[in-house]
Amino acid sequence: MMSHTTRRSREDERRFGVVVGGKWRIDGFLGKGSTSSIYSATHERGARAAIKMLHASRARDEHAVRELLDEARLARAVDHPGIVRVIDDGVTEDRCRFLVLELVDGPTLEERREARGGRLPLHEAIAVGDALMSALAALHDAGIVHRDLKPDNVLLGRDGAIKLIDFGLAREMGASAERAEALLVGTPSFMPPEQALGFSERMDARSDVWALGALLFYVLTGQTVHEGKHSRAIVLATASTPARSLATVAPDLPPAIVEVVDRALRFRRAERWADMRAMQHAWRAAYPDWLPTIPPDTRLSEASLVVGTPMSLVIPGPPKMPEVETAVSADPAPRSTIPSRHRSERTKARLFFAGLVAATAGAVTWAAENGSLFPSATNASVTSLAPPPPVTATFAAWPAELGAHDAGLGQRDGSPL
Repeated sequence: MMSHTTRRSREDERRFGVVVGGKWRIDGFLGKGSTSSIYSATHERGARAAIKMLHASRARDEHAVRELLDEARLARAVDHPGIVRVIDDGVTEDRCRFLVLELVDGPTLEERREARGGRLPLHEAIAVGDALMSALAALHDAGIVHRDLKPDNVLLGRDGAIKLIDFGLAREMGASAERAEALLVGTPSFMPPEQALGFSERMDARSDVWALGALLFYVLTGQTVHEGKHSRAIVLATASTPARSLATVAPDLPPAIVEVVDRALRFRRAERWADMRAMQHAWRAAYPDWLPTIPPDTRLSEASLVVGTPMSLVIPGPPKMPEVETAVSADPAPRSTIPSRHRSERTKARLFFAGLVAATAGAVTWAAENGSLFPSATNASVTSLAPPPPVTATFAAWPAELGAHDAGLGQRDGSPL
Protein backbone atom coordinates (compact mmCIF):
# COMPACT_ATOMS: atom_id res chain seq x y z
CA MET A 1 0.00 0.00 0.00
CA MET A 2 1.42 3.34 -0.99
CA SER A 3 1.45 6.31 1.34
CA HIS A 4 0.99 9.31 -0.89
CA THR A 5 2.82 12.58 -0.64
CA THR A 6 3.90 15.17 -3.20
CA ARG A 7 6.95 16.32 -1.23
CA ARG A 8 10.13 15.25 -2.97
CA SER A 9 13.52 14.77 -1.37
CA ARG A 10 17.05 15.48 -2.53
CA GLU A 11 17.32 11.83 -3.42
CA ASP A 12 14.34 12.25 -5.73
CA GLU A 13 15.85 15.32 -7.37
CA ARG A 14 19.10 13.49 -8.00
CA ARG A 15 17.16 10.98 -10.07
CA PHE A 16 16.02 13.56 -12.62
CA GLY A 17 17.66 12.99 -16.01
CA VAL A 18 19.13 9.64 -14.95
CA VAL A 19 18.65 6.70 -17.33
CA VAL A 20 17.68 3.46 -15.57
CA GLY A 21 17.58 0.01 -17.08
CA GLY A 22 19.58 1.37 -19.98
CA LYS A 23 16.50 2.89 -21.65
CA TRP A 24 14.20 4.79 -19.25
CA ARG A 25 15.05 8.44 -18.58
CA ILE A 26 13.49 9.82 -15.40
CA ASP A 27 11.72 13.09 -16.20
CA GLY A 28 9.89 14.17 -13.06
CA PHE A 29 8.57 13.37 -9.62
CA LEU A 30 4.99 12.17 -9.13
CA GLY A 31 4.84 11.16 -5.48
CA LYS A 32 6.22 8.85 -2.84
CA GLY A 33 5.40 6.45 -0.06
CA SER A 34 7.20 4.97 2.90
CA THR A 35 9.24 2.54 0.80
CA SER A 36 9.31 3.94 -2.74
CA SER A 37 9.01 6.98 -4.97
CA ILE A 38 7.12 7.35 -8.23
CA TYR A 39 8.58 9.15 -11.24
CA SER A 40 7.46 9.93 -14.75
CA ALA A 41 9.84 8.52 -17.35
CA THR A 42 10.42 8.36 -21.09
CA HIS A 43 11.71 5.36 -23.02
CA GLU A 44 14.56 5.84 -25.48
CA ARG A 45 11.99 5.35 -28.26
CA GLY A 46 9.64 7.97 -26.86
CA ALA A 47 7.06 5.95 -24.91
CA ARG A 48 6.06 7.41 -21.53
CA ALA A 49 5.61 5.45 -18.32
CA ALA A 50 5.71 5.68 -14.53
CA ILE A 51 8.57 4.23 -12.50
CA LYS A 52 8.07 2.98 -8.97
CA MET A 53 11.48 2.82 -7.30
CA LEU A 54 12.52 1.75 -3.83
CA HIS A 55 14.18 4.39 -1.70
CA ALA A 56 17.94 3.99 -1.40
CA SER A 57 17.44 3.35 2.33
CA ARG A 58 15.29 0.32 1.46
CA ALA A 59 17.49 -1.07 -1.31
CA ARG A 60 18.82 -3.86 0.93
CA ASP A 61 15.58 -4.40 2.83
CA GLU A 62 14.68 -7.96 1.80
CA HIS A 63 11.06 -7.53 2.82
CA ALA A 64 10.63 -4.31 0.80
CA VAL A 65 12.28 -5.89 -2.24
CA ARG A 66 10.11 -8.99 -1.98
CA GLU A 67 6.94 -6.88 -1.64
CA LEU A 68 7.83 -4.89 -4.76
CA LEU A 69 8.55 -8.01 -6.79
CA ASP A 70 5.36 -9.68 -5.53
CA GLU A 71 3.39 -6.62 -6.61
CA ALA A 72 4.84 -6.93 -10.12
CA ARG A 73 4.25 -10.68 -10.26
CA LEU A 74 0.60 -10.45 -9.21
CA ALA A 75 -0.19 -7.55 -11.55
CA ARG A 76 1.40 -9.42 -14.46
CA ALA A 77 -0.68 -12.50 -13.71
CA VAL A 78 -3.78 -10.74 -15.09
CA ASP A 79 -4.15 -9.38 -18.60
CA HIS A 80 -7.15 -7.07 -18.43
CA PRO A 81 -7.65 -3.50 -19.73
CA GLY A 82 -8.97 -2.43 -16.35
CA ILE A 83 -5.81 -3.42 -14.48
CA VAL A 84 -2.65 -1.34 -14.74
CA ARG A 85 0.15 -3.01 -16.68
CA VAL A 86 3.64 -3.65 -15.38
CA ILE A 87 5.86 -3.02 -18.39
CA ASP A 88 9.35 -3.68 -17.12
CA ASP A 89 11.50 -3.96 -14.02
CA GLY A 90 15.15 -3.63 -13.14
CA VAL A 91 17.83 -2.43 -10.75
CA THR A 92 19.55 0.97 -10.75
CA GLU A 93 23.30 1.43 -10.51
CA ASP A 94 22.92 2.11 -6.79
CA ARG A 95 21.06 -1.22 -6.43
CA CYS A 96 17.53 0.16 -6.06
CA ARG A 97 14.81 -2.07 -7.49
CA PHE A 98 12.19 -0.46 -9.70
CA LEU A 99 9.05 -1.27 -11.68
CA VAL A 100 8.00 0.41 -14.92
CA LEU A 101 4.24 0.93 -14.92
CA GLU A 102 1.65 2.08 -17.39
CA LEU A 103 1.16 5.85 -17.08
CA VAL A 104 -2.53 6.76 -16.76
CA ASP A 105 -3.36 10.31 -17.76
CA GLY A 106 -6.28 11.39 -15.59
CA PRO A 107 -7.57 11.89 -12.03
CA THR A 108 -8.24 9.42 -9.28
CA LEU A 109 -11.81 8.45 -8.49
CA GLU A 110 -11.46 10.31 -5.20
CA GLU A 111 -10.51 13.52 -7.01
CA ARG A 112 -13.42 13.03 -9.36
CA ARG A 113 -15.78 12.63 -6.38
CA GLU A 114 -14.45 15.79 -4.76
CA ALA A 115 -14.79 17.71 -8.02
CA ARG A 116 -18.42 16.60 -8.17
CA GLY A 117 -19.11 18.15 -4.79
CA GLY A 118 -18.63 15.02 -2.69
CA ARG A 119 -20.96 12.60 -4.53
CA LEU A 120 -20.79 11.02 -7.96
CA PRO A 121 -23.92 11.22 -10.09
CA LEU A 122 -25.55 7.81 -10.39
CA HIS A 123 -24.66 7.34 -14.06
CA GLU A 124 -20.98 7.88 -13.31
CA ALA A 125 -21.04 5.50 -10.35
CA ILE A 126 -22.75 2.86 -12.49
CA ALA A 127 -20.00 3.07 -15.10
CA VAL A 128 -17.17 2.99 -12.57
CA GLY A 129 -18.74 0.11 -10.64
CA ASP A 130 -19.24 -1.97 -13.76
CA ALA A 131 -15.67 -1.45 -14.95
CA LEU A 132 -14.24 -2.38 -11.55
CA MET A 133 -16.39 -5.50 -11.36
CA SER A 134 -14.98 -6.65 -14.71
CA ALA A 135 -11.39 -5.99 -13.61
CA LEU A 136 -11.87 -7.68 -10.24
CA ALA A 137 -13.55 -10.71 -11.80
CA ALA A 138 -10.43 -11.19 -13.94
CA LEU A 139 -8.22 -10.74 -10.89
CA HIS A 140 -10.20 -13.31 -8.92
CA ASP A 141 -10.11 -15.75 -11.84
CA ALA A 142 -6.32 -15.62 -11.43
CA GLY A 143 -6.74 -16.49 -7.74
CA ILE A 144 -5.78 -13.04 -6.45
CA VAL A 145 -7.56 -10.78 -3.96
CA HIS A 146 -6.73 -7.07 -4.10
CA ARG A 147 -7.25 -6.22 -0.40
CA ASP A 148 -6.98 -2.44 -0.83
CA LEU A 149 -9.88 -1.21 -2.94
CA LYS A 150 -10.52 2.50 -2.42
CA PRO A 151 -11.16 5.58 -4.58
CA ASP A 152 -7.49 6.58 -4.50
CA ASN A 153 -6.63 3.27 -6.17
CA VAL A 154 -8.89 3.86 -9.18
CA LEU A 155 -7.73 6.07 -12.04
CA LEU A 156 -10.00 7.63 -14.67
CA GLY A 157 -8.03 8.14 -17.87
CA ARG A 158 -8.67 10.88 -20.38
CA ASP A 159 -9.07 8.15 -22.96
CA GLY A 160 -12.03 6.73 -21.04
CA ALA A 161 -10.07 3.98 -19.28
CA ILE A 162 -10.96 3.05 -15.71
CA LYS A 163 -7.91 1.43 -14.10
CA LEU A 164 -7.42 -0.47 -10.87
CA ILE A 165 -3.97 0.22 -9.41
CA ASP A 166 -1.67 -0.54 -6.47
CA PHE A 167 -1.16 -4.25 -5.86
CA GLY A 168 1.04 -3.68 -2.85
CA LEU A 169 -1.37 -5.55 -0.55
CA ALA A 170 -2.67 -8.06 -3.10
CA ARG A 171 -2.32 -11.73 -2.15
CA GLU A 172 -3.12 -15.10 -3.64
CA MET A 173 -6.31 -16.51 -2.17
CA GLY A 174 -5.71 -19.12 0.47
CA ALA A 175 -2.03 -18.26 0.83
CA SER A 176 -0.87 -18.21 4.42
CA ALA A 177 0.69 -14.94 5.52
CA GLU A 178 4.49 -14.99 5.43
CA ARG A 179 4.50 -12.84 8.49
CA ALA A 180 2.05 -12.67 11.34
CA GLU A 181 0.02 -9.65 10.35
CA ALA A 182 -0.26 -8.24 13.84
CA LEU A 183 -0.60 -4.89 12.15
CA LEU A 184 -3.88 -4.59 10.31
CA VAL A 185 -3.10 -3.61 6.76
CA GLY A 186 -5.53 -1.89 4.46
CA THR A 187 -7.70 1.20 4.52
CA PRO A 188 -10.14 1.20 7.47
CA SER A 189 -13.16 2.61 5.65
CA PHE A 190 -12.94 0.00 2.88
CA MET A 191 -11.75 -3.15 4.65
CA PRO A 192 -14.30 -5.97 5.14
CA PRO A 193 -15.07 -7.39 8.59
CA GLU A 194 -12.73 -10.36 8.19
CA GLN A 195 -9.85 -7.99 7.38
CA ALA A 196 -10.74 -5.71 10.30
CA LEU A 197 -10.72 -8.78 12.55
CA GLY A 198 -7.21 -9.65 11.39
CA PHE A 199 -8.17 -12.80 9.46
CA SER A 200 -6.25 -11.81 6.33
CA GLU A 201 -5.51 -15.40 5.36
CA ARG A 202 -9.27 -16.02 5.04
CA MET A 203 -9.88 -13.22 2.58
CA ASP A 204 -11.26 -14.25 -0.79
CA ALA A 205 -13.27 -12.82 -3.70
CA ARG A 206 -16.16 -11.99 -1.34
CA SER A 207 -13.80 -9.78 0.67
CA ASP A 208 -13.24 -7.63 -2.42
CA VAL A 209 -17.02 -7.73 -2.99
CA TRP A 210 -17.48 -6.06 0.40
CA ALA A 211 -14.75 -3.52 -0.31
CA LEU A 212 -16.29 -2.62 -3.67
CA GLY A 213 -19.66 -2.23 -1.97
CA ALA A 214 -18.03 0.16 0.50
CA LEU A 215 -16.42 2.10 -2.36
CA LEU A 216 -19.76 2.44 -4.18
CA PHE A 217 -21.49 3.45 -0.94
CA TYR A 218 -18.88 6.17 -0.46
CA VAL A 219 -18.88 7.65 -3.96
CA LEU A 220 -22.70 7.63 -4.11
CA THR A 221 -23.20 9.28 -0.71
CA GLY A 222 -19.99 11.03 0.27
CA GLN A 223 -20.08 9.06 3.53
CA THR A 224 -18.25 5.94 4.61
CA VAL A 225 -20.19 2.81 5.56
CA HIS A 226 -19.17 3.10 9.21
CA GLU A 227 -18.55 6.55 10.63
CA GLY A 228 -16.06 7.33 13.34
CA LYS A 229 -13.88 10.12 14.66
CA HIS A 230 -10.71 8.19 13.86
CA SER A 231 -9.52 5.05 12.08
CA ARG A 232 -9.64 2.89 15.20
CA ALA A 233 -13.32 3.65 15.71
CA ILE A 234 -14.07 2.71 12.11
CA VAL A 235 -12.15 -0.56 12.41
CA LEU A 236 -14.01 -1.45 15.60
CA ALA A 237 -17.36 -0.70 13.98
CA THR A 238 -16.49 -2.71 10.86
CA ALA A 239 -15.38 -5.70 12.93
CA SER A 240 -18.46 -5.81 15.14
CA THR A 241 -21.39 -4.05 13.46
CA PRO A 242 -23.37 -4.89 10.29
CA ALA A 243 -23.27 -2.16 7.66
CA ARG A 244 -26.13 0.33 7.48
CA SER A 245 -28.26 0.28 4.36
CA LEU A 246 -27.37 2.57 1.50
CA ALA A 247 -31.00 3.71 1.56
CA THR A 248 -30.59 5.25 5.02
CA VAL A 249 -28.08 7.73 3.61
CA ALA A 250 -29.35 8.09 0.04
CA PRO A 251 -33.11 7.33 0.02
CA ASP A 252 -33.39 8.81 -3.48
CA LEU A 253 -31.40 5.99 -5.09
CA PRO A 254 -33.28 3.26 -7.00
CA PRO A 255 -34.08 0.22 -4.79
CA ALA A 256 -32.33 -2.14 -7.22
CA ILE A 257 -29.05 -0.23 -6.80
CA VAL A 258 -29.50 -0.21 -3.03
CA GLU A 259 -30.03 -3.97 -3.01
CA VAL A 260 -26.81 -4.66 -4.93
CA VAL A 261 -24.71 -2.52 -2.59
CA ASP A 262 -26.44 -3.70 0.59
CA ARG A 263 -25.91 -7.34 -0.29
CA ALA A 264 -22.24 -6.71 -1.04
CA LEU A 265 -21.90 -5.22 2.45
CA ARG A 266 -23.37 -8.13 4.40
CA PHE A 267 -21.32 -8.93 7.49
CA ARG A 268 -21.11 -12.69 6.85
CA ARG A 269 -19.33 -13.67 3.66
CA ALA A 270 -21.86 -16.38 2.77
CA GLU A 271 -24.62 -13.76 2.59
CA ARG A 272 -22.78 -11.52 0.13
CA TRP A 273 -22.70 -11.90 -3.64
CA ALA A 274 -20.89 -15.17 -4.31
CA ASP A 275 -18.42 -13.48 -6.64
CA MET A 276 -17.90 -10.40 -8.80
CA ARG A 277 -19.78 -11.82 -11.76
CA ALA A 278 -22.87 -12.46 -9.66
CA MET A 279 -22.64 -8.89 -8.38
CA GLN A 280 -22.12 -7.55 -11.90
CA HIS A 281 -25.14 -9.40 -13.27
CA ALA A 282 -27.28 -7.83 -10.54
CA TRP A 283 -25.69 -4.41 -11.19
CA ARG A 284 -26.55 -4.61 -14.87
CA ALA A 285 -30.02 -5.95 -14.18
CA ALA A 286 -30.64 -2.68 -12.31
CA TYR A 287 -30.26 -0.68 -15.54
CA PRO A 288 -34.03 -0.42 -16.13
CA ASP A 289 -34.34 1.15 -12.70
CA TRP A 290 -31.56 3.68 -13.03
CA LEU A 291 -31.79 4.64 -16.71
CA PRO A 292 -34.93 6.79 -16.26
CA THR A 293 -33.26 8.72 -13.45
CA ILE A 294 -30.48 10.05 -15.70
CA PRO A 295 -30.96 13.51 -17.23
CA PRO A 296 -31.77 13.18 -20.97
CA ASP A 297 -28.53 14.82 -22.10
CA THR A 298 -26.39 12.17 -20.37
CA ARG A 299 -28.68 9.13 -20.70
CA LEU A 300 -27.40 6.06 -22.52
CA SER A 301 -29.11 5.25 -25.79
CA GLU A 302 -30.47 1.75 -26.39
CA ALA A 303 -27.98 1.38 -29.24
CA SER A 304 -25.11 1.68 -26.79
CA LEU A 305 -26.31 -1.37 -24.86
CA VAL A 306 -25.85 -3.89 -27.68
CA VAL A 307 -24.70 -7.15 -26.14
CA GLY A 308 -21.09 -8.09 -26.89
CA THR A 309 -20.00 -4.62 -27.97
CA PRO A 310 -18.27 -1.92 -25.95
CA MET A 311 -20.61 0.52 -24.25
CA SER A 312 -19.53 4.15 -24.40
CA LEU A 313 -20.83 6.28 -21.57
CA VAL A 314 -19.80 9.87 -22.18
CA ILE A 315 -19.75 11.84 -18.96
CA PRO A 316 -19.25 15.61 -19.02
CA GLY A 317 -15.98 16.72 -17.45
CA PRO A 318 -16.16 18.59 -14.15
CA PRO A 319 -15.08 22.15 -13.50
CA LYS A 320 -11.40 22.78 -12.90
CA MET A 321 -10.18 20.59 -10.07
CA PRO A 322 -9.48 22.45 -6.84
CA GLU A 323 -6.01 22.02 -5.42
CA VAL A 324 -6.09 19.29 -2.80
CA GLU A 325 -3.51 19.01 -0.09
CA THR A 326 -2.03 15.51 -0.18
CA ALA A 327 -0.15 14.09 2.76
CA VAL A 328 0.75 10.59 3.92
CA SER A 329 -1.66 7.56 3.57
CA ALA A 330 -4.85 6.38 3.42
CA ASP A 331 -8.38 6.88 4.73
CA PRO A 332 -11.06 9.30 3.48
CA ALA A 333 -12.56 11.63 6.07
CA PRO A 334 -15.42 9.96 7.94
CA ARG A 335 -17.77 12.82 7.05
CA SER A 336 -18.38 14.15 3.55
CA THR A 337 -18.21 17.74 4.76
CA ILE A 338 -14.55 17.31 5.67
CA PRO A 339 -12.06 17.23 2.76
CA SER A 340 -10.35 13.88 2.25
CA ARG A 341 -6.86 13.69 3.73
CA HIS A 342 -4.28 10.96 3.86
CA ARG A 343 -2.87 9.75 7.15
CA SER A 344 0.53 8.41 8.13
CA GLU A 345 1.27 4.71 7.95
CA ARG A 346 1.66 4.91 11.70
CA THR A 347 -2.08 4.35 11.60
CA LYS A 348 -1.35 0.70 10.91
CA ALA A 349 0.54 0.36 14.17
CA ARG A 350 -2.32 1.93 16.07
CA LEU A 351 -4.73 -0.45 14.37
CA PHE A 352 -2.97 -3.37 16.05
CA PHE A 353 -4.57 -2.48 19.36
CA ALA A 354 -7.91 -1.78 17.74
CA GLY A 355 -7.67 -5.14 16.01
CA LEU A 356 -7.25 -7.01 19.27
CA VAL A 357 -10.39 -5.47 20.70
CA ALA A 358 -12.29 -5.79 17.43
CA ALA A 359 -11.35 -9.44 16.99
CA THR A 360 -12.67 -10.27 20.44
CA ALA A 361 -15.89 -8.29 20.06
CA GLY A 362 -16.65 -9.49 16.55
CA ALA A 363 -15.75 -13.12 17.08
CA VAL A 364 -17.71 -13.44 20.30
CA THR A 365 -20.78 -11.71 18.87
CA TRP A 366 -20.94 -13.84 15.76
CA ALA A 367 -19.93 -17.09 17.40
CA ALA A 368 -22.84 -16.65 19.80
CA GLU A 369 -25.40 -15.62 17.17
CA ASN A 370 -24.36 -17.53 14.09
CA GLY A 371 -22.07 -20.33 15.17
CA SER A 372 -19.37 -19.38 12.67
CA LEU A 373 -18.11 -16.13 11.28
CA PHE A 374 -16.73 -17.72 8.14
CA PRO A 375 -18.89 -20.59 6.83
CA SER A 376 -17.62 -22.35 3.78
CA ALA A 377 -18.26 -20.95 0.33
CA THR A 378 -20.61 -23.84 -0.42
CA ASN A 379 -23.19 -22.20 1.83
CA ALA A 380 -23.42 -19.17 -0.44
CA SER A 381 -26.93 -18.71 -1.75
CA VAL A 382 -25.88 -17.22 -5.11
CA THR A 383 -24.56 -19.41 -7.90
CA SER A 384 -21.55 -18.14 -9.83
CA LEU A 385 -22.62 -17.01 -13.30
CA ALA A 386 -20.90 -16.90 -16.65
CA PRO A 387 -19.08 -13.69 -17.59
CA PRO A 388 -21.46 -10.95 -18.73
CA PRO A 389 -20.77 -9.14 -22.01
CA PRO A 390 -17.95 -6.56 -21.94
CA VAL A 391 -18.78 -3.01 -21.00
CA THR A 392 -16.49 -0.03 -21.50
CA ALA A 393 -17.31 3.24 -19.75
CA THR A 394 -15.86 6.25 -21.52
CA PHE A 395 -15.39 9.56 -19.75
CA ALA A 396 -15.29 12.84 -21.61
CA ALA A 397 -11.87 14.41 -22.06
CA TRP A 398 -10.35 16.08 -19.02
CA PRO A 399 -8.73 19.50 -19.16
CA ALA A 400 -4.98 19.37 -19.64
CA GLU A 401 -4.39 21.32 -16.44
CA LEU A 402 -5.57 18.35 -14.40
CA GLY A 403 -2.29 16.61 -15.22
CA ALA A 404 -1.22 13.00 -15.53
CA HIS A 405 -1.51 10.29 -12.90
CA ASP A 406 0.83 7.39 -12.69
CA ALA A 407 -0.37 3.85 -12.34
CA GLY A 408 1.25 3.22 -9.01
CA LEU A 409 0.15 6.35 -7.24
CA GLY A 410 -2.14 8.79 -9.02
CA GLN A 411 -0.46 12.12 -8.35
CA ARG A 412 -0.53 15.12 -10.67
CA ASP A 413 2.37 15.22 -13.11
CA GLY A 414 3.13 18.86 -12.58
CA SER A 415 6.37 18.92 -10.59
CA PRO A 416 9.15 20.96 -12.21
CA LEU A 417 12.26 19.05 -13.17
